[in-house]
Amino acid sequence: MSETIALCRWIRDRGKTVVSIALIALILATPAISVHAQSPTETPTASSPVSTAAPTPSASPSAAGQVILLAPDLKAFPTIGAYFIMRSADGAFVNLIQSNQVQVIEDNQNRPLSDMKQLQPGMRVIVAVNASPGMGVRNSQGQTRYDLVVRALQAWASLPATANNQDEFDLLANHVSPVSGLTNPLTWMAALNAYQPDFRNVTPSLDSLSAALMLAGSPPSRTGMGKSILYITGPLPQDSQSALGDLINQASQAGVAVNVWIVGSPDDFNTDGAKSLEKLAVQTRGQYVTFSGKEDLPSPEQYLKALRGIYLIHYQSAVKTSGSHTLVIKITGLANELSSPAQFFNLTVSPPNPMFLSPPVKITRAAPPGTADPLAHLSPTRQPLQILVEFPDGHSRALKYSRLYVDGKLVSENDSPPFDRFVWDISGYTQTGTHMLRVEVQDVLGLGRTSIETPVIIEVSLPPAMFETVLSRFNRWSALGAILAAGLITALILLWVWRRPKKGPMRQRARVKRKKEPPTRPIPARGESRRPGFQGWPERLSWPKRPPVEGAHLVQLIRLDDNNQPLTASPILLTGREMTFGRDPTQATLVVDAPGVEALHARLKLMEDGRAMLFDQNSKAGTWVNYLPVPPEGVTLNHDDIIHIGKVPFRFSSGQPGHLRKPVVASYNED
Repeated sequence: MSETIALCRWIRDRGKTVVSIALIALILATPAISVHAQSPTETPTASSPVSTAAPTPSASPSAAGQVILLAPDLKAFPTIGAYFIMRSADGAFVNLIQSNQVQVIEDNQNRPLSDMKQLQPGMRVIVAVNASPGMGVRNSQGQTRYDLVVRALQAWASLPATANNQDEFDLLANHVSPVSGLTNPLTWMAALNAYQPDFRNVTPSLDSLSAALMLAGSPPSRTGMGKSILYITGPLPQDSQSALGDLINQASQAGVAVNVWIVGSPDDFNTDGAKSLEKLAVQTRGQYVTFSGKEDLPSPEQYLKALRGIYLIHYQSAVKTSGSHTLVIKITGLANELSSPAQFFNLTVSPPNPMFLSPPVKITRAAPPGTADPLAHLSPTRQPLQILVEFPDGHSRALKYSRLYVDGKLVSENDSPPFDRFVWDISGYTQTGTHMLRVEVQDVLGLGRTSIETPVIIEVSLPPAMFETVLSRFNRWSALGAILAAGLITALILLWVWRRPKKGPMRQRARVKRKKEPPTRPIPARGESRRPGFQGWPERLSWPKRPPVEGAHLVQLIRLDDNNQPLTASPILLTGREMTFGRDPTQATLVVDAPGVEALHARLKLMEDGRAMLFDQNSKAGTWVNYLPVPPEGVTLNHDDIIHIGKVPFRFSSGQPGHLRKPVVASYNED
């Protein structure tokens, strides 16, 4: 009965001509309504917006629906994340898509899906008001049409479900400063209530709609947020209709629906300006509502609900080359398979770069003194080595393996973490020689690279031949007989020398002179020298002694990444008075295998007064301390200074954290 009364009122307001049109439309709509009733999957609501993000222009809805793919997230490459939206034919969000229905196609090749989640990141609700004189007409209770519109919005904003959503609200009006980015719907409603235009003196325009479209085209605060515009306006004046076509194209490119509430008298709804607004809503897949003050306004949640969902997927990329690549999401298991338009993304991919971290220049193998077989007891037998793996493309990723080669032969391999440590078995090296070391790594993408060869000297130091060693080569009794014979021969030689007669004039004069010496002459005690000023030969020899390097154990270098965070937990220690940096292992004690580093790049010296000074060795890329170039005369290092050998950063530690360099800000012009 109520529907009949409403139809009669509608016919009365619009006249005979409109009645005829309405009857024809009702007849034509009857079959469509019956078909719609047979489809349980469609939502019987008004047309809703399509996209929550700016899709490609080809992402137009089809009769079966559409898949909208957002730009992929490459931060965690080779793990790639992507958001996509599944829409039904009427624009509603399709819930509960299963992971086995989703296919990821990268560069025309299927990739396995790692995980998938359905999220509700919230909506950006933009209300744009174009005030017109028709909004100020009052009803019998003294309420204007605009007051009734505000009341309908207030009822929606006061719902608990609206407050619990992660929505953002914006309010735009002609000739008024915009209110943007509000997260509390009640605060947004307070701003809407505070806007009270003078309807008698307002001039309608498209300014608020144009500003709303610009706001909708800006990046959202959260990835995957939907966006929708509610345009509250009267009929457009004739001079504004020509500019509406450009705004429709702008809305389509931004992927945002424009819902139009046209407020005015019933006669205003048949004007050309009203028809232009209806075209705006239809072409952007928004909702078109006419309100004269007597109709019930719909809740905005009816068309916002269909935009609140989005899917997030992750997969392992197989991209191995730099350049442009494509990504497509395909949905299966439906009546018709749907695929998203291809999203293009650019990647820079390069192999990992391994290098030795403080490799030893020389390893000395020695046996304990007195060892019967020194070659069998040489130590050390194992040498630990550590490497550093850099990713020049900026995408750190896992490794498949790391391998250590010595003189071209594979001696150690890691196929599980840790990949940056090796133990070199040197027990088989019994002769002094130089050996060439290099390391090879390969990442999960199959990209690999080897380091430059680093020479390491293995020095074999054998003890002098000991008497016990000789004894061990003979029978015990034979050795004892040889010892007794040697002792007897030695005793006979000494006795013969002692008993040999002393002849000659020199001996006679010595006897005469000895007789004339007074008996009171002091006789030197045993062990004292018989000549004045004479010293024993051990006292006269000057044995070279190596002065200890004070404070050297306190000087350390810590390798850093591009964010000045430590790359390794183990510091690099200064064991002598000097450390050199460079690419050439024969010139540098600390090999830095990186672009821009010279064969001999820089030198670190520990001075006699305890200062540590850094000198540049005429390198092209330069040596830097706290982002300032090192002068030719060098620079004194302080605790916690940042050193750059070319572009490779280190942190200097002197064990004296109290002495920190005062920050210096200076400009640097590169020639």
